[in-house]
Formats: sequence, C-alpha cells, structure tokens
Amino acid sequence: MRRGISFLLVFSILFASMLTNNSYVYAAQNNATISLSLDSNRIKEVGEIITATVEVKDVPNFAGYQFNLKYDPEVLQPVKANGSSYTKSTPVEGGMILNSDDYGILSIGSHDLKKGELNFSKCYLSFHNYKESGNPEETGVIAVIRFKVLKEEATSLEFADTKTMPGSKSGVYLFDWDGNRINNFDIKQPQTLLGSSSISVSLDTDKITKVGQIIKASVNVEDINNLAGFQYNIKYDPEVLQPVKSNGTPYNKGTTAESGDLLSNPEFGIFAIGDNDLNSGVINQSKCYMNFETYKNSGSSESTGTISVVYFKVLKVKETSISFAPHKAMPGAKEGTFLFDWNGVTLKDYSVLKDVKISAEEEIIIVKPEIISVKADKTSPQLEGTIITWACEATGENLEYAWLVKKDGKEVEKTNFENKNSFSYKAEKEGNYQVTVTVKDSYGNEVSKTADEFVIEKEEEVVTGEISLSVDKDKVTKKGEIVTVTINAKDIQNIAGYQVNLKYDPKVLEPVTDNGT
Repeated sequence: MRRGISFLLVFSILFASMLTNNSYVYAAQNNATISLSLDSNRIKEVGEIITATVEVKDVPNFAGYQFNLKYDPEVLQPVKANGSSYTKSTPVEGGMILNSDDYGILSIGSHDLKKGELNFSKCYLSFHNYKESGNPEETGVIAVIRFKVLKEEATSLEFADTKTMPGSKSGVYLFDWDGNRINNFDIKQPQTLLGSSSISVSLDTDKITKVGQIIKASVNVEDINNLAGFQYNIKYDPEVLQPVKSNGTPYNKGTTAESGDLLSNPEFGIFAIGDNDLNSGVINQSKCYMNFETYKNSGSSESTGTISVVYFKVLKVKETSISFAPHKAMPGAKEGTFLFDWNGVTLKDYSVLKDVKISAEEEIIIVKPEIISVKADKTSPQLEGTIITWACEATGENLEYAWLVKKDGKEVEKTNFENKNSFSYKAEKEGNYQVTVTVKDSYGNEVSKTADEFVIEKEEEVVTGEISLSVDKDKVTKKGEIVTVTINAKDIQNIAGYQVNLKYDPKVLEPVTDNGT
C-alpha cells in the first residue's frame, strides 16, 4: 500500500468537479516565495522545542499548497502545540491564511515519522466563492511546526522532494484560485541547526547563478573553548567548483586557506599547511598556534569565530554541495575534522555541520523593452473625421501595448494593454492631438513614447444650391436704354447674407440706380 497520495491528484479531482476543462496551466508569476524559518539556529539542550514557520509571500491568488519537510528523526521529534507526538496523519497547525470557513477547507497530513518526513496539504474547496470575494490571501504564515530535541547535535530541516509529489519544486506545490499550479516561485530554506559546540561551513550565497561566480565559504567554530588548532578535510565537486584565492588565483596542492579571525595572532606563532587533492575535489587544511604555553598564559581563549576562508569559482551552473568528509590521512577524525585545545588535547565533544547545499538557477538577463518608433499612417494636418492609425515598433519579450490619446492636452481616449502594436482613432473635432503608447513586457517592465503631434483642421462648409444672373432683355437697340440685371439664389438654405462681384464692359455699360442716377 502506498504511504501517501499526491495532493496534486486530490487537487485535480476537486477542481475537475467545478470546471469543464481541467487541464493544468502553470501560472507565470514573479517574486513569489515560500520560506521555512526556525526560531533558533542552534540546539542548546535535549527537550527544548524548536519552532519552524512556513510562510508564503506575494503568491498571486493563493488558494492551496502541498509541501514535504525532511528532518533527522534521531535528533528531532515533531510535536503538536500541546506537546503530544505527531501521528502519521496529523494535519498542519497554526497559519494565518487559508483559514476562512466561508470557502471550505481541506487539510491533509501524511507523514513517515520513521524516515523523518512530514507532508502537509491544505486548500480552499470553493474556488469560485473565494475568487468572487476579490480578496486573495497572497502573503502570510501557512504552517507552524514544532520539534522536540532528542539529541544535542547539528542537524538540518528542509523542503525536500518525495516520490509522492512528482514534478514538485524541492517538495513544494502551490496553487491559485483558478486551479492553476504556480510554477515560478523561489524557495528559502533555513540554516542548519547547530549543536551547542560546533564546526560548520557557511556560504555568502545559497544559489549558483552563472559561470565565473565567486562563492565565499567560511569555516566557523562555536563555543570550542581554548581552541588552539584544527585540521579539516572538505569535499567538493571539481566539475562545478574550483578553489581560488581571494585574488582569483587557482589553488595548487599546497595552497593554504585564507585566515579567519581565530588562530591569527602572530604573538603565539602560527603554523599552517595545505595538502589538497584538486583532481578529486579535496581541500585539506591544518593550522595551529605553535606556542601553546604563551597562548594559555595570555588568558585570552579563542572559542567562537571563523578559522579559515576558502573561495570557490563556479565552473558549471549545477546544484552541488560542500561538505566535511573523512580522509585516510585523518584516522579517528570526527566527520573529517580535528580540533585541539591549548593543552594539546584532541576535542571530541562538538557537533559537525556535515555539508551545505548550493542550489542552481541560471541567471535570467532581462532586457527591458525599447520603443524604436511610433508613426502615423497619414501626414499632419488632416481634416475633421479622419481616421488615423499609429503603429509602434518595439523590441522585447511578449510585448503588450496600451494607448493614450490627448486633444489639446486633455485625455480623450485610453486603452488597456493588449498584444496589438497598432491603434486607430477617428478625430472628430479640430485640435492638436498627441498619442502616447506604453509598452509592457512579460516581466512587468514598462516604457512609453509619444508620437509627433497631429493637427486636425476644421473642414470648410460646402454651400449647396444655385446662384444665377438674369436680364430683362436680350438685345439693346439704342443708346441710353436701361438693362435690368437680377441676381437670383435658389435652394440655398438659411441664407443670411451674400457678397457678389460682377464684371462688365465700362465702355458699353454704366451701372445706375433704379432712378437712373
């Protein structure tokens, strides 16, 4: 019998009952995160409670999740808020979102306590009502998980893949209120829990993004009383990482790591040696004070801080790890480490943070959109009623365009973003028109450009009708005879005035008034 069922399947079944088409869509979102944080980075004593908080941030229209946590069952035991132990089906506790009874709630726990795996699922059941509310719960705590400490040693707790969640991202599914699986989000893992006295490696980044990236690895100790010397053996993948000095020079077989803030006082004499196997991906470093007695008599015990620093150059964008590892030249070492005090005694009572994982995600270089031109299909000016089409030429990914029209400085039309790069407008009235296009890419980057001003002129009125001249005779028979010329208007609506210009031969005719003057 299978231990658990994928919440992806449950979610699919639930959503299929509400939609006619239940094919999955991977919603493209940006800046969404899910994080796992601890209230302490150190185990202090057996029996104490370590609280883990799972929180989402900026997950658009968040409606459901499933996540898988991995822990060491020999060191930690999951317990409820009342202190009782988990069963294999204990549901999630705590959380500030996805708690409204108005939308129905499904919450499932499916755990393998022997293997150290906790699997939690939760979602709203009434997606439609939740979406109709218009109030998405996009940021907040979704789970609070408590662990009782069983053993005082370093350990880890993290989101982790599991066979019951195929295709998950480091053991995480997120869903939105349309039933879409959200696939673009970041995961923030917690730092490893250290024991009360420990040696560990810390990095200045948890992600490889590009070839040539430099990662700083610091080897640290905590509460190692009277520390006077060390030897450690670190294993790394030589196909992914290359150890280099701070100036970028590659390591050789005898290169010594750069100093930290401990075991660096020249008054006590310093001995350091490197014995590295670069082909096998091994860095072996030793360092100690030479004058134990002077160091001891100073009364200045060094116990907490950085004992050395190693830089790594990235050769390949790939998930990897850096870990303490046993070495044949270090028989009896504790997880590839020796620590000594100022009495020359080999210390044993400390925990070792065995490894640190480095995720990999190719750096995405986002080229912002650029508008090359915005041009009209007609020359300015034009008459009232003309339809003008502007076209935008731009570069970028998955571009959308929004248009704004102003007439004499006042907005007259505005469109929403769409993938069409042209826009037509009928200019009904005379005036000066300005058209601005805003271009947006799939990452939300926007850029705007205003086209050259376009002038629309008033169209002259065309007067319809007829104007004519008529005379009262068509023949003149004698000098001094009066010829009467009449100006006629026909079918000219609403005439309110006129002006005419008549041309005649002054050698033949003389204009006179009606009384002959």
